[in-house]
This record gives sequence, C-alpha cells and structure tokens, in this order.
Amino acid sequence: MTRTRIPVDACRAAAFIGLAALVGASTIARPAAAQPGTGEWTTFAGGDEVLALAVNPVNPGELWAGTEGGGVVIWDVGTGDFVQYLFPMQRGLGSNDVYDIAFDAAGEAWVATGAGVTHVAGATWSGDALAADGLPDPPFTAIAVADDGTVWAGGRFGLASFAGDQWQAYAVDAFDGSSGPQDGPGETGVSDIAIGGADGKVYVAHGRASSGDQPALSVFDPNRGTWEHLGSTGDPAVGPRTDQILALSFDDRGALWMASWSRGVISWDGQRWEEHRRSDGVCGDFVWAIHAADDGVWAACGETNRGDGVAHWDGAAWRAWGTSDGLPTELFTAIATSGSKAFLGTNGMGDARAGATGGQGIVPFDGGRAGEPWLTAPGTPWSNDITAVAIQADGTVWAGTRGAGLMRYRPGTGRWDVFTFESTDGDLSGDTISDLVFRNQNGLWIATVPTVLQNQRYTDGGVSELDVGTEVWATPLRHDPLDPNSLPDDNVSSLAIGPDNRVWMGFGDAVGGKGGPTQSGDGAAAYDPARGTWEYFRYDQELAGDTVLEVAGRSGAMWVASSYHSDAQSQRVGGGVSSFLAGRWQQWSGDVDGFKTYHGSGVSGDRDGLVSGDVRSVAVDRDGTAWAGTYSLDDGSLIGKWPFVDAVINRQRSDGIWEYDVFTGSGWVSAIAQDTLGQVWIGMTRGHFMESGAFQEFSPTQSRQYDTAVGGLRVRTPSGWVEHTPWSNGVASNAITALGVAADGAVWVGTENSGLSVYKTSQIQPTPTLGPPTSTPAATATGGGHATGAPTAGPGTVPAVVPLPLPTGPRPTLSSGGGGRPKPPPEVPEPGTLALLATGLAGIAGWAAWRRRAGLR
Repeated sequence: MTRTRIPVDACRAAAFIGLAALVGASTIARPAAAQPGTGEWTTFAGGDEVLALAVNPVNPGELWAGTEGGGVVIWDVGTGDFVQYLFPMQRGLGSNDVYDIAFDAAGEAWVATGAGVTHVAGATWSGDALAADGLPDPPFTAIAVADDGTVWAGGRFGLASFAGDQWQAYAVDAFDGSSGPQDGPGETGVSDIAIGGADGKVYVAHGRASSGDQPALSVFDPNRGTWEHLGSTGDPAVGPRTDQILALSFDDRGALWMASWSRGVISWDGQRWEEHRRSDGVCGDFVWAIHAADDGVWAACGETNRGDGVAHWDGAAWRAWGTSDGLPTELFTAIATSGSKAFLGTNGMGDARAGATGGQGIVPFDGGRAGEPWLTAPGTPWSNDITAVAIQADGTVWAGTRGAGLMRYRPGTGRWDVFTFESTDGDLSGDTISDLVFRNQNGLWIATVPTVLQNQRYTDGGVSELDVGTEVWATPLRHDPLDPNSLPDDNVSSLAIGPDNRVWMGFGDAVGGKGGPTQSGDGAAAYDPARGTWEYFRYDQELAGDTVLEVAGRSGAMWVASSYHSDAQSQRVGGGVSSFLAGRWQQWSGDVDGFKTYHGSGVSGDRDGLVSGDVRSVAVDRDGTAWAGTYSLDDGSLIGKWPFVDAVINRQRSDGIWEYDVFTGSGWVSAIAQDTLGQVWIGMTRGHFMESGAFQEFSPTQSRQYDTAVGGLRVRTPSGWVEHTPWSNGVASNAITALGVAADGAVWVGTENSGLSVYKTSQIQPTPTLGPPTSTPAATATGGGHATGAPTAGPGTVPAVVPLPLPTGPRPTLSSGGGGRPKPPPEVPEPGTLALLATGLAGIAGWAAWRRRAGLR
C-alpha cells in the first residue's frame, strides 16, 4: 500500500530553533563562556515504536500514536497516510517520547511526554513541564480528561490535575492498608489513569512496585474532594488480588477493566469483581495493555521475556491470537479501535537481547486477518537506537543501529534504506553495529557485535565491507578458532584507517556498551586487506588494556582507548589510552602526565586496585592533538554510584602533558568529533541496558528508568565549552552515541533511542579539501573517521523556523535515578545572527517564563 504524508497546516509548521547555551564544569582555570553564533537543530526519528494509541472522538478518522523517540504520528485510518510531529521542530512538544494521549469533548488532544504535558488545540501546540507550572517532575506516562474538562496527568514522580488555570500537584498520603477517606493518592508512581462510572471518579493505577506497600488503586471522588485507597485482597470476588495494575479502561456501560501483572484481566462493574485468566481464554495472566471498545474489550499480554499476543472479550467469551494466527508479532504495547478494526501498536521488550528493542509499527486487525503493518519507515529511520554515523562526500548518511542493521539516508530522496543480516544473506555480519568507517571513497567498513545465540554459540558479529557505489558486499571477516591468522574476536568495538591504509580494529566491550561480555576483549589488530595479513596488539605487550572500545588515527599515529579487563585470576586490571607512532607504543593511565580517568589504588589487595583506567573514546583533531573521553569519581569507587559518574575529556598538549575538563554527573564521554570550523564536539551518556543503570528503553513489563543527567553535547570553542542538551536547546536526547560531520558544517548526532539530531549553522564554512582515496577521513567519531559531505535537503518534518530567546534559568530539577514515504521538506531557512545569553543562577521561574513566551505554555 502506498502511503503519503497528510499536508501539514501552515500554522502547525512553526518550528523551535535550538541555540547553544552554556553549562559546564571544568577543572581547568578557563571559565566556560557563552558563544555568539547561529544554528538550528532538527530531528530524524522513526515513529514505529508505539507507546500509545487513541482515536479522536470528534474525528474518528484520526488515529493518534504516541511513540518512543518518534514524537506524535497522526494516521488517517481510511488511507494509512500519516503526518509526524517532532521536537524541536514542533513548538510546544517538549519531547519525542510520548507515553499517553487523551482527548477532551472538543477533540483537543492532551499528550503525556518525557518532558511534560502538551495540549493540542487545532493548530496550536502548547506545553507545561515545570514545578513552577504546578506539575511534578517529568516524565509523564499517563493522562486522562474528565467530562468537565479537568485534565489529570501522572508519571514516575507524581500526579497533578489541571482545571483550566493552574496545575495542582497531589501529595502522597502513604498507603497503610486502610481505605479512606485519605488526603492524597497512596503511591507516588502512576502507571495509568481512568475517569468514568456514574460518579465520575478518578482511578489511578500505580504499576509494578514492591507488592503490599501500595494500593491497587487510588480513587479520587471529585464531589467530596477526598481519596480512597483500594488495597489488594485475597478474594477475587471482593477486590483485585494484586496491587500491580498496569493499565485501566472504562467501557460504555461504566465498567472498569484493568490489566494486571500475574492476575490477568480484572473487571469491576460497580458491584462485582471478576478475574479473567489464561484459563478463561485470555492471552495470558500477565497483561500490560487494555482497551474497552464498543464491541468488547481488547487486551495485550506478555511476560518479562516475551509477548503473548492479544485477546478480545465479546461479552460472553475470550478469544486470543498470536503469530500462529497470522499476527506479525506477539509483542503489542497499545490498542485502539475505530469502526470494525482494532489497531495494535508494537514495540520491543526494552532489553539487550537481539530483536528486543524495535517496533513494527501499527497492525490493523479485524479479528480475522492482520493487515499490512503501518510503518513510518522508510520515510523515517527504521530504528531510533543509533550506534554509529558515517557520511559520504555526496551527502549520503549511513547509520548503524542497535539490533536493526545498517541504514542509509539519501537526502535527495528523503528515503531511509535498511540492510540487515537477513536481507544481505549474512554479508552484513550482524544487526548490532558498533562502528562505521570509510576506507577509500566507496569502501564502507562495518563493525558488528554478536547478539544472536543459537545452540550455545553466537551466529553473528565480525566485520563487513560494502562498496557503496556498486552495493557489492565483500566476504565478511569472522573469527576462526582454527586459523590463528584471522579476526581475533567477533565482538568488534571500533574501526579506524591507519596511515598505511590498514584497517585498525578494536575488540572488547564494557558495561553500558553495545552488547556482549562485560569488560572483556582481545585488544586491537591492524588488517591489510590487500595482503590478507594481521598484526595483533595485546595488554601484555603494548596496550593499556585488552577491552578496546575505540581506535583512531591521524598524523602517522594510531590511538587506542581501553577499559579494564579480567586477567587469568579474574582480577580486573588495566585500562587507559595508548599511542602507536613510528613502531613504538606509549601508554597513559590514571594520573600519568596529568591524564584523568577512573582508576584503582594500585594495591593488588584492594577492590579493583589494579584498574588503571577506563577510557571510552579517543580522537585526533586536524592539528594532531589527541582527545580521550572517560569518566571519574571523587572517591575512586564505582560501588553504589555507577553509572552516576562525572564525564571527563582529556586533551594532550604539545609537550605531552594532558589537561582535562570534568562535567559533573554527565556519565562518560562516548563520542568525539571535530567540525569544519575546528571546534571539538563531545557526546556523553550513561549507557543502555544497565541492570542498575540510569537509562533503559521502554519496557512494558516494568517501570522505565529515566536518565536525567546533564549529559548531551559540549562544543569547545575558543572561549570555552558550550552546552547542547534537550533542556537548553533542540538536541533530541542527552544520551549521545555517535557524531558525524558533513562538509557544510552540519553535525549529525546519533542518540540512544531518540534517532538522529542534526545541527546546522549559518556561519561561513571553509572550503573542504578532500584527500586522495587513501587518506585518513577528516573527522573522527565513535571510531575511525568519516568522509565528509553535505546533505541537500533540510532534515525534519516541518519547514518553517521561529527564532526564540534562550532560557536564562536552570533546567528543571530532576531526580537521578508501512511503507509511507513522506517527501523531504524544503531547506530550512537560517535565522539572523544572535548572541547567546550567558547561563547564570536564575531561578526556575525564569525558565517557566521563557517557556510561556515561547508558546510552550
């Protein structure tokens, strides 16, 4: 089916321009200062990871989808056409993580996002996000509208209501087992909100938490202004037998339907409670989405490690469907209905396993046959989880993903192509890509890591080569345990082209990395494709550590960034940065020549005492200066603090001494690149899939963990570091994985699950001087370098720009803890030159006032 974009109303086309504001901590006596200049941020992100679906009651032909990293997508249910709205181009939408959508009686949408609440009234989008607005801290994962127009919104940090003037937050009245009346909800976290029944009460579910210390439901009576806490019971006839309620929905008769963890579907008609279990025909006892429709009730089921399909209740019996019944997947996270069709939104499990991170769009389903999934790709990226970026001289952008293969974007067509392990018959050695680098003009080298485990062995991973001109693949390089002259390990972390045109490879992985064993690796190797020969380098010979996470080169030297690894006695040792020049190796670990990184005491009896460093990224600028990205801790111990660490960027001076800057609480420096103006960019993150970490993809089985670190990007200008984060301007995420630089100065930023952000500046760019085919690429990013080129069409979905003043206050205070083919928009016009305002200690009211002036209120 051919689908095209719905025309965008001109008033909706107002875009939000992101400008650089400064925040930054430095250990050097060089104060960070705001810099003059112009620039704009736009976002490329797919809308096929679905978190919420809702049909506009005033216009049932509009299906609104809230997505993970892809903003709001509005589908025409008759044609399958869509239009996508993305931060920062859509003013008023503060985040592209959209968790819930509700409509009022006028058909105006209320949207719960990772950064606040957005109200969509016709062509006008406006948003609230701050405590000054009366809201608890974001993110907001649930929203509902009462018949009188009162809006209720909640999330991990609390609940609030809006009656047309000011948001009112509700303090928790801790659940003690009694019902009420109470002064507030019985738990802080909110998983869903439903309003209905004859009395118009507000029902609040609290999701998965420690059983017994929260009510199953907190219920607000608007007529009395009091709360009731409904606890779990031992009798399904008198109440829910679990307090872990994930989702709520009222049917037209006023009955409340609940999705529960472990107790199936629970219903209450005002007088009678009833459990509906797998034995009754429900798709499972673990239910994470529910939707009460005109023709009955739909439920989506799944346990911790799998989806279990969907089921429908017609008033008399349940019927369930899965892949054996023709559904393309069994993992559904959202349901809506229009007419005789159900629309099933898909997503991943949110963990590190192969195939567990992506979505497959929206599946139309009539109860008998599943229709072709509705996808925003290839008009948008196939995955938002970006791991590597490389740019051709003609402006073609290549992006590696975590689990979704290799993507190619040709700006002239506006189309994203995808190459996978399956589609290339294994020529692409794996779908989780760790690095990309061009060798010569057309030779794209691709590093992958193993994620597919079959019969106790990994079937993917290694290095592939693609001739981008002919689209001919070379035979991939794989580890052969019987051949000592082969790829030493299929877990390849990084690539770079050496001065002699050999391909340098790093082997290893670390916590927060791209997958694979923790702190292990096989060092580095240099491969000569012409001769098929290898040269290997290990910790016990030359390297600072065997867990190699980055290789880079320029000016005749090669640089290797290493984390620590486990030795034969299972003791963690090593780590630092190494350089190879004129046949000699030199190493720097913690505190050597001023090099700053996390390290142990040096005493073998101490815990991790022999860890000498943990370097995550390395690059060499055009002057030959080496930059090394890492992290540090004040007390030198990771126990209890990881990954809430301080990002560190080291720079080597001409005399060999290192100087450094520290960015408090920002994680680690994961990517480094130099733009066409000579400015060095660093990206920071706290990493994916951490067992006790700060950031994790959405998982329907649990409460998502949110990274509220400053993170983001810093740009080193002649006067200091300039900050780019979602809080200060328009980069889509503070979790950065990759950087690529085009010849026109555009900086392409890969993010963890938020797609690609692109920064374009109106400053005059130097005329690029492209080297010969064997030259080292001009900019180094998450490994090796990238050829340069300029896109021919502006990124994003909205064509207009509205310049806005910069915020003068601090960011919000947060806890740490298919086939549619939208045409590319015309080039976005550049604004006039504006001076950046210095960032100070203005109160949060300054931020709120700016948001209101900017139309975000």
